[in-house]
Amino acid sequence: MDWSYAAEGGKNVIFQYVGGPECCVVRSRRVLRVVKSELAAAAATIDIDPANNNAPLAIERAPESRRRREKESASRTFQRRIVRPLLGRRYVDLARTVRLPTAAAARLYRRAMTSGSIPPSRLPDWQMGSGANGGGSINDDGGGGDGVVMASLLRDYKQLPPPPPRHLNNDENDGSGTTTNTTKNDITMSIEIKPKAGYITTSPLVHPNNRCKYKHTRYALQQRLMHRGHVTKGWQQRKTRGDRATRRRDGDDSTTAATSTTEATNAGALFVPSDYSPSDLFSGRTMRVRRAIANLCDNAQNNLRVFVDGEQIPLADGGGGSSSSDDRGEEEEDDREKLLSDGDYDTMMNKLVSHYYYSSNDGSSGDDDNSMVSSQTMTTTTTKERATNERRTTKKKKTTFLTMIIDIITTILDRESDLLSNMLLIQQLDIIDGDGAVLIYDRLVYLCNGSYDIADGLLDDAAILPAYDFMPTATTTTTTTTEDRNNNNNNTTAQQRGINASPYAFPECNNLDELLNVILQFQSLLREQQQQQRQQEMDDVTVMIDTYHSKCIELVNCLSKEACIYLLTNWLLSSALCDISFFVTFQLLTVDDCNVNEVRQSCDTGGIALCNPLENYELDSTTDHTTTTGTVAIPVHYEVKVVDCDPKPARKLRERKHVESKFHLIDEKNDIV
Repeated sequence: MDWSYAAEGGKNVIFQYVGGPECCVVRSRRVLRVVKSELAAAAATIDIDPANNNAPLAIERAPESRRRREKESASRTFQRRIVRPLLGRRYVDLARTVRLPTAAAARLYRRAMTSGSIPPSRLPDWQMGSGANGGGSINDDGGGGDGVVMASLLRDYKQLPPPPPRHLNNDENDGSGTTTNTTKNDITMSIEIKPKAGYITTSPLVHPNNRCKYKHTRYALQQRLMHRGHVTKGWQQRKTRGDRATRRRDGDDSTTAATSTTEATNAGALFVPSDYSPSDLFSGRTMRVRRAIANLCDNAQNNLRVFVDGEQIPLADGGGGSSSSDDRGEEEEDDREKLLSDGDYDTMMNKLVSHYYYSSNDGSSGDDDNSMVSSQTMTTTTTKERATNERRTTKKKKTTFLTMIIDIITTILDRESDLLSNMLLIQQLDIIDGDGAVLIYDRLVYLCNGSYDIADGLLDDAAILPAYDFMPTATTTTTTTTEDRNNNNNNTTAQQRGINASPYAFPECNNLDELLNVILQFQSLLREQQQQQRQQEMDDVTVMIDTYHSKCIELVNCLSKEACIYLLTNWLLSSALCDISFFVTFQLLTVDDCNVNEVRQSCDTGGIALCNPLENYELDSTTDHTTTTGTVAIPVHYEVKVVDCDPKPARKLRERKHVESKFHLIDEKNDIV
């Protein structure tokens, strides 16, 4: 077998190349990304002999003909014309389009179905027509008449590119003109982070029943909804699945509303809300970023995954049980930490932690450090005590191991801070909130004579068409960006930062100008009220919010078709940036008799960062500066890359009203995280 199931999202599946190095060195560093419903369509049209299921796949590179370029996928166009210029070229790679013959696509489908790795909640996505835009079609390649499935060939970001060619101090070399040898630790760490939305809405279009949105991030509110059982995610571990399986085995396959409600409540009771705050990660302040990463490690859920040499290792996820060992049985705790206590990972942790912490202390490792990562000699009297001590030792190793990850990731993100700042800038294009998007979408459908399909088509087309004079500003300041956008669009009313970062052409519409002015006035007043936090004036605040809300609704009902498209494409772009992930991959370096220069990553090479153990830092509460003594920085070769940056299909707006209505279930006084 050359390609095997690796992971999946709601729409796409990832296959990883697992053939030996003698098969194809290039493919061994690649992953294949395919729409699941299209694989299902291929499998429905051809029968594959089980004996040939593991035969090598025939993958063809799509020809770079004019016809093929014109048929470039919307996803690739979106990344090339919108996301890459906004986030920075060095953070976003463009996938290579390849063609899978129907037989090859059908084999991939069967491999996935027989892998045993597909979560039960994801199985409905593997049906024909289950894609976001209908999906399930097979393209005619125009050649031999056989159907093909288009796929994307990407780099495997769990592996590192070459380091910068000149990352060492030449003053420290041997005089021959070449730098001193730098070798890597042979273990590659890769962390995938899904940061979510890093802002709190300030839109006057928020529904009166959903004004809890003004106080907390959307992520925090979703945590409360999941805890109460009002919302369940596919990745959540629910013990109720076992109950359903038991009922089916006993012949009771009935499904009632009462049963579903009870199971949702049970799932919520098992759910442990995360302390992670996206606002910390996007704050630009080192210690807040570190706190965000630490909270993700404590309760990863679906927002953080850790890979060692390409293999995922388990972390506490809070999805179906308490993250505290006191609240779960010993058997579940053993399962949770099984991989980390096995011999291979035990050796891996010892090696990495020893290299990082001991080297940072001039090669000296005290007794306390040794006790954290070395095998301990325990004097026990019973088997139960021995097992308890082993679990404690494993937990101590895991804590030290995660602390090392937190230190390094914090340092790398601080060095590549442009990524998070640019990401937040585009997220803030959402000036209408999900509630406002519902209202404006209804207005657009009305202007399209009630046709949802026409409205969706207009939005999907506009999402990949930036303004002709769009100039990417990856690291520009707010003032510069505002000036550029005012000159380009002749728009003096859109001074709000998010709008001025928009890549889309600003339409001529007086009602849009007035709406933006009202939104800006409301945002200014809302921030002022939030800073004052005067409880005795809450009635006055409510009246103020109601007034602006009513005024904005009046203006929305007068918007032109072009104005609706402009606001919704910016909201969809913001939504896409709130759902992307990025990989941080690194290896520790060892350097002999030379100094390492820090280098930021480029499009083709990784970067070099000098990392100190941040756990010994002391925080100055007034300046957020950190200090440490007695440590030596460890050089780390790293790379940061964005993945899953597809455009949001406009048809998702059809169900947005139901999604947003969940927030009215939150009691602001008694039910906020």
